[in-house]
Amino acid sequence: VTGVQTCALPIYMNENAQNTCGTDDVCDSSGTGNDLASQGTAGFTTSSKIGAAATLYDGTDDYFEDATTWFNSMTAYTMEGWFSADTLNGTDANQYPIMYNLAGESLYPRMHIRGDGALRLQQKVNGLTFNVSTAAGVVTAATWYHIAVTFDTSNLVLIFVNGVQVGSGQLPAGTMDVGSSGTFKIGHDNNLSLFFLGKADEYRVSDTNNSPDYITAQYNNQNSPSTFYSMNGTESSQG
Repeated sequence: VTGVQTCALPIYMNENAQNTCGTDDVCDSSGTGNDLASQGTAGFTTSSKIGAAATLYDGTDDYFEDATTWFNSMTAYTMEGWFSADTLNGTDANQYPIMYNLAGESLYPRMHIRGDGALRLQQKVNGLTFNVSTAAGVVTAATWYHIAVTFDTSNLVLIFVNGVQVGSGQLPAGTMDVGSSGTFKIGHDNNLSLFFLGKADEYRVSDTNNSPDYITAQYNNQNSPSTFYSMNGTESSQG
């Protein structure tokens, strides 16, 4: 995968580098050493979106976890990755966690796919929890989607699916709450005892809000590299 990276990248999960940092673990390719350890029976599948492997979750006890505090110094972020939920039950009450940060008593940000195909980000500001949701049906089951969310220093949230903005929310002024300790997880929300059932690939977190143009370029680059290169004339490189 190639793409111009406009910021520091605290975590970039390269599933193709599995097992070089621990059996069934996912190795961080950003250079910061924030590897994610396999929990439950979380492992890998060759039914990937990009490259040779994706991470696989059974919906019962599988997730990947990095028990370090790198998220807690952020004032802005971008979270993105490819996700394919095996099934969605059609109701918004059911939630399928894909990315979130557990920080002491804070459980934010939390990104879920809901049973009706909506996406929801939960973020705490000044001790209060706010939800930013998309319309229902922006994702369907058994299909790969590039999902991204950005949060900037003005507390503006933008949500993207396949490079297109599908949701937004302006949160009140104040300090983003992330707590003082950190555990970043893919596929599990232990506050609600929820687990993701499906596959994930190429997930990344960066410590700034990347622009909509950047998110679109990431999607185009990863979804169809040969077309992306042809249209742009030159090959990008990851910084």
